[in-house]
Amino acid sequence: MSLTNTDWCDKDDPEYGKPTGQAVRAKEIKELYLWWTTVYPTRADPHDISGWSEYCEAKRDLNDGRLFGSKETTDLRKQGDKALKLSSKIEKQYADEDERMMIRLIKARDSLWT
Repeated sequence: MSLTNTDWCDKDDPEYGKPTGQAVRAKEIKELYLWWTTVYPTRADPHDISGWSEYCEAKRDLNDGRLFGSKETTDLRKQGDKALKLSSKIEKQYADEDERMMIRLIKARDSLWT
């Protein structure tokens, strides 16, 4: 009888072919690392993608460079209201995503190494 490193690996074992706990934790750490280093810092600015930045620029154009001037058309006001709502919605989505990822990171902290 010989002992090799495959002796412990019985193909009839119900756990055969399933990732180990270490592999599951390593996958989670990789996903977290990639999100925090690539996704999080490159997310688009909510003001830009909602149209709020464009609205503010148009408002400044009407008011000699001042954002809070009194000149504003009805269409511009509608554009601003729509952009502000969308910007708030995006910011909330970002905050929810940040919270979910932070919770995942806290739960994975015992598997992190230095």
